[in-house]
Amino acid sequence: MAFTLAQIADITETTREKVAKNMWVDLASTLYNYVGAKQLMNKKRTSVDAGRVIQWKVQVDHGDNARSTKLYDQDTTAKFDMFKTAEIPWRYQQTSWMYDEREQAANVGDSEIQLINFVKAQEIAARQNLIELFEGQIWGVPADANDDLTLYGMKYWLPFNNTTAAGGFEGGTPFGSTVASINPTTYPAWQHWTATYSDVTKTDLIEKWRRAFLRVQWNPPVNFPELGKGLSDFGYYCGSETVLKLETALENQNDNLGNDIDSKGGKTVFRGVPVVHAAKLDADTQEPVYGINWNTFELCVMQGYWWKRSGTFRDDQSHNVMKAYIDCTANLKCVNRRKNFVLFQAA
Repeated sequence: MAFTLAQIADITETTREKVAKNMWVDLASTLYNYVGAKQLMNKKRTSVDAGRVIQWKVQVDHGDNARSTKLYDQDTTAKFDMFKTAEIPWRYQQTSWMYDEREQAANVGDSEIQLINFVKAQEIAARQNLIELFEGQIWGVPADANDDLTLYGMKYWLPFNNTTAAGGFEGGTPFGSTVASINPTTYPAWQHWTATYSDVTKTDLIEKWRRAFLRVQWNPPVNFPELGKGLSDFGYYCGSETVLKLETALENQNDNLGNDIDSKGGKTVFRGVPVVHAAKLDADTQEPVYGINWNTFELCVMQGYWWKRSGTFRDDQSHNVMKAYIDCTANLKCVNRRKNFVLFQAA
């Protein structure tokens, strides 16, 4: 009679399986990349000392005093108002974990007993959960003007509004009449470039992409201490379906593909900059393509409240239960909307 090892009782009773210590596989994450959170948290994070809100100054006029003159002309100089104040509120984020001290007692000990540090694993999971919250909100928008919880994400700063087929500075607002307390109807320059497309072809999406890039290259005629100054630091982001269509378009313009059936996979670039797949955009049925000038974006964080880990506290109702928290105070700021663009399919 033949047996498998699992059917032999003595082997089962006398043999311990070899398991990697303090290592595991994550199947809990709902996104397969976090490009927005990675860019903003690691590269574009700015600490703000204090303040009730986040503010910055926007020049909306340079007057109309320049003119051509003749000898003995009388001077004419008019007074004008140059500045408006842009303003966004703080938003607050939190994650937490808990455990019963008796769970911890059962989990500690020599290496023969503890396979995974149970308490540490819970903290790691809580941190993962907070990054997922950030990533979702970075690409999103508050539900409406009454939403006082959600970050001001990309769809707040770069909403999908457009009326001109070829594209234009028509971004408008996601809701209400203002963005960061400035009205783009009153000040049309406070808008980003938008265009709609139907097909991922050279004469549709790609032509509109090229036009959008050219039209958002704003450079002042006189140097000054400009917010968001510097050479354009563009990133291009879209969902997986759009990436696949772009790779197909790239293959169609290249006759020498060789034997690689995915010869253009991961190689799509625009003006030398890689086109990046943002997993959170996969669910967006309008298949947006974002052209983000990262010089104009900052993740503003309140000093002392960025991933602030509070001590471990005993629960008021359960004396054996311990709780721990991580808190953030942050919001996403775009100092100059008109240096960015978004292309999208009509709803």
